[in-house]
Amino acid sequence: MGLAALGISAYMLTSTSGKENEKFVYKALEKGEDDLKILYVTPEKVSKSKRFMSQLEKCHNAGRLSLISVDEAHCCSQWGHDFRPDYKNLSILKTQFRQVPMVALTSLNTMELAPPCCAYQNDQFSCNRAL
Repeated sequence: MGLAALGISAYMLTSTSGKENEKFVYKALEKGEDDLKILYVTPEKVSKSKRFMSQLEKCHNAGRLSLISVDEAHCCSQWGHDFRPDYKNLSILKTQFRQVPMVALTSLNTMELAPPCCAYQNDQFSCNRAL
């Protein structure tokens, strides 16, 4: 990831992650190692991996979950061309981690898609448009 080149410890956990990367990430989540500051996880991983959600719960209980950021928030809107069904299930994050701040970000949202995108999660995400 480009963040690593800037000295920011960032990793990905996706369906295509290698076994060694996955092993490292789960160990870091469990132990709270400083080697993991930012973790990119696909909505599909959140939606379909009980193991990941269990580890995230442990991080939260240990006080190590400080922010949840949803990227490509335009995919929440069924009106958009990039709709991905697993984005519907991201509301579980707000339900399960009520005290953790959440943001939803996109660089592709149009003025027409903003209202359904923001309202899709029952107003649990704040929508700010960069001008």
